[in-house]
Amino acid sequence: MKLLLLIIFVLSFSAIKAIGLLIPASAVHNASSGLIFISETPSGTHYNPAYSYPGIEIGFSYLYNIRELPFSMFHYALQKNNFGFYTGGKHLNNPLYRETNVVLGSNYQYRDISVGALLRLLNNKVVNYHNEHRMLADIGLIWRQNKLMTGFALKNIFKTKMDHDLLPVVLVFEFNYKFNEYCSVSIGTEKEVDYEFTHKIASVYNLYQNFSLLASYQHEPQGIGAGFIVAVNRLSVSYGLLTHQYLSPSHYITVGYKIPS
Repeated sequence: MKLLLLIIFVLSFSAIKAIGLLIPASAVHNASSGLIFISETPSGTHYNPAYSYPGIEIGFSYLYNIRELPFSMFHYALQKNNFGFYTGGKHLNNPLYRETNVVLGSNYQYRDISVGALLRLLNNKVVNYHNEHRMLADIGLIWRQNKLMTGFALKNIFKTKMDHDLLPVVLVFEFNYKFNEYCSVSIGTEKEVDYEFTHKIASVYNLYQNFSLLASYQHEPQGIGAGFIVAVNRLSVSYGLLTHQYLSPSHYITVGYKIPS
């Protein structure tokens, strides 16, 4: 109970600059430390608005493996010709602390380049402190060439504030190389204003036709991710684990369905 109260205190006050960004959006991205190019999922648009993969995802987790911190997520993406459309949300719920993100985005692909933009409606409620709503905007760019994929995203481009504190303005970079149909590797970094770089590496290996293994490592804060994907036709089930430097690992489960484009 003391640990729970401490986490809620940190979420409520000292971590307000990280609201909406520290929590992975799916089991795959929990296992990959937030690198999105190693496996195709609708939730990838949440990280880079230029990314598009048609489908539906729903997922659930207990944040830091604490029952009092249930976390749910939903993602829905469509592809029509060169245009992609995305909506989704994340919800962290506790009687003392609640955080909800509702997201709407669109992207366009021209040859090897994709561009996209995304709007995030953020609600943050802390009992006896505040109940605030904010609108944030993100932009993204992805370039593809043969086996290479490179992406950039800028989060909170208008430097939205909450309670006079700047919400995270973050530059995200990811580079992916696909060795073959069985294996690919991504490296990436994130740079938030006034914070150090966070470096990441992740890989996926298709062990069998319908079974893939995921692994990742990130530095500052340190964490190790691992998971798997089981896919049957258009349906998939994913599990992802991510360790934390001072807290228990977070376990995610996600169910997805691919929509034909």
